[in-house]
Amino acid sequence: MPTFSPTQTTENLASQLRRLRRSNRAQRVASEGSARELVLVAFAVPAAALVVLAVVVLTVLLMAGSGLTGLGTAVASCWLAIHQVPVTISGVTIGVLPLLPTIVVAAATGRFAAAAARSRDTVSELLAVVASAVAGPVLITAMSLAVVMDGTTVLPIQSPNPLLAFVYTLLVHVAGAVGGVVWSRRGDLTVRWGISTTDRRGIRMGFAAVLLLLTVSGVLVTVRLVMRHSTLGELIETGNGFDGYVGLTMLSLMYLPNLMVGALAVLVGSDAHVGTATFGLSAVHGGPVPPLPVLAALPDPPGLGRAGLIGFVVPLAIAGFVAWRCRDLDPRANVRSVGVAAAVAASIVAVLTWMAGGRLGEFGDVG
Repeated sequence: MPTFSPTQTTENLASQLRRLRRSNRAQRVASEGSARELVLVAFAVPAAALVVLAVVVLTVLLMAGSGLTGLGTAVASCWLAIHQVPVTISGVTIGVLPLLPTIVVAAATGRFAAAAARSRDTVSELLAVVASAVAGPVLITAMSLAVVMDGTTVLPIQSPNPLLAFVYTLLVHVAGAVGGVVWSRRGDLTVRWGISTTDRRGIRMGFAAVLLLLTVSGVLVTVRLVMRHSTLGELIETGNGFDGYVGLTMLSLMYLPNLMVGALAVLVGSDAHVGTATFGLSAVHGGPVPPLPVLAALPDPPGLGRAGLIGFVVPLAIAGFVAWRCRDLDPRANVRSVGVAAAVAASIVAVLTWMAGGRLGEFGDVG
């Protein structure tokens, strides 16, 4: 029979206690690290955005010689504008807000969410990442609404609709966070959700179709700006000074994605309009437009006429490319891939066109 000495029993008990302490310490460190990571996901993007906004607004106020009065209200209003919340100044509502800052903020949220999701496996942990990515911005939006309401006595700005502000903030950051999580765990999620190879191919080519259309639209806008460089220079000169030139240039860059979305809409056969002015491939109807330098790319009436119909070749070529990449020996799988690609591309373009439009004061609706 085996025998156990008191010394061996004491050593075994001591080693077990040491292992238990190390395990508890490791779990505590992992839990603290996870909490810190979630806090970073929640507040890193809002903090960076507020710092940039504060620097930009402070620079503008100092260059304009206005002092620091209304600095907090201006920063809070810019935070809301980044999330496409319409801004009303002196009774004039600006609903067409630049897409570039919104895209940057959503992409940054997705980047932090993707990094946090890589070390998590369960659905509850991934949902915690998404919830953290949304909680921080929503809190900043609540504070911004309070600051704007308090600052209406200092600046001629009206408080926006709180429900609309929260909904838009949620949409921007939920889209970024979910996109980041899905991208980082796409392999596991496709297996867990049972997404077939056919559907994955369709989703991939739907995104590719939108990227190709936006690329062509960006090239067209750039070519138009080069062709209209004299008009572009004249509009920039309306800034009346170095700070005005820089401001108009930066504002034009931020509105460049809006113009690219409008060009995409025109390419696929729709019309883009700025108030009463409408722009299409075959015809252009004039009307008053804002003196924003980037709008120098807009064509003049009567447009390109029948020659503009050549623009239909671009979406047809992209559609043909997508159909070719979705080819399959099984006709049903082929049709399914093309259908999924079309649905994904149409959904993305619909969201982009909705975000790129809105009310523009006395000019009317833009979209």
